[in-house]
Amino acid sequence: MTSNIVSSIGSNSFTKVFSNSGNDAVSGLILLEDSLESPSQNLLNHLYSLWLPLNSKQHRNIWFLNFSSTISEYKELSKKYNNCNFIVIDYYSDPFGWNNNNNNTIDYSDNLIQIPMVFKSTEHDTNSIVNTIQNVYNCVPSKFKTNPIILINTISTLVLKNGLSQTCNLIRTLTNYNFSKQPEKVEAEEKEKEKKNKMKLKNKIETGIEGSVSNRIKMEKSFSCIFAILHTDLHEFEPTVQKELQYISSVSIQVTPLSAKIKFSENLPHPYESTITLITKKRSGRVVRNIEYYYINEQTGKVEFDSAESLQLKQEESEPDPTQNLSFNLKLTDEEKQARDSVVLPYRHQGNNEQTLIIEDPDDEDFDDEDPDDDLDI
Repeated sequence: MTSNIVSSIGSNSFTKVFSNSGNDAVSGLILLEDSLESPSQNLLNHLYSLWLPLNSKQHRNIWFLNFSSTISEYKELSKKYNNCNFIVIDYYSDPFGWNNNNNNTIDYSDNLIQIPMVFKSTEHDTNSIVNTIQNVYNCVPSKFKTNPIILINTISTLVLKNGLSQTCNLIRTLTNYNFSKQPEKVEAEEKEKEKKNKMKLKNKIETGIEGSVSNRIKMEKSFSCIFAILHTDLHEFEPTVQKELQYISSVSIQVTPLSAKIKFSENLPHPYESTITLITKKRSGRVVRNIEYYYINEQTGKVEFDSAESLQLKQEESEPDPTQNLSFNLKLTDEEKQARDSVVLPYRHQGNNEQTLIIEDPDDEDFDDEDPDDDLDI
């Protein structure tokens, strides 16, 4: 089934994607694509200000799957927002398990009193990651299970270590899996579903990553969405990685450098950092594309956005008037324009239906009646 692609220029569409709730809330994979030339750290800081507000005790529950940052960065993030608590499953500090002296025994009692709560793991394969999340999910307080999101920092590391196929399989599992149910119950329910699916195989409609339509509507999910950061320059010679992850994503946020026309423009209203192309897939099958530019407000230090349409209007307003501050007037009033338009020019037809005679003078000095080929012997 082909999708209708609609180009839409909205105002602050980046923030609207994450502020929707209820039926309009974004689910599935949200892919943030950046590069060394166009980093996304400013956008992440903007999202943290939405998810972990300073002036409110109620914040969004974030579960970090850390593959590329130190624990000190997460502690600084927690201090920045009034020591707010969140969960970090750390795969970066000890990737080979050299510092693991617990002989594979899991005791998370000490981790629960930390801020933020850090759970270290050394296994990176899909099953081990799911099992670790399951163990953490079983031991953390229930308030951290209310509408949580998973933030993978970064999914590029997973692709490089496990491959694209296993990474997509992990995303599919995290998107659909219900961690609140015991594995035995989940297995029994899956067997029961298989029996029903065999009986209704003819009426089953495949819709992609989330299975059939009936399963997608009734499915209970532990995590509302999966937010993953992809460093596109690490997969420069493997374009399939970016294309496949975009294909399974619900929202793709592409952070790219500014075009030369905007970058070297002399009348920009703000010092823009990068271009944001936000591609949202609707449930109806439409694909909505929004283009925005973000900048850092010098007074507030916050990230602000301008759509492509608003930027064009601001550029037109800020363009200098070449006729301004002159000693004489180059502009015409409405009366002068009307008088100019009423003047009949000599080459215009006057409408008298008279025939126009064109007289050609044969005695013109430029007229030469000699044959130019007279000297040829033909």
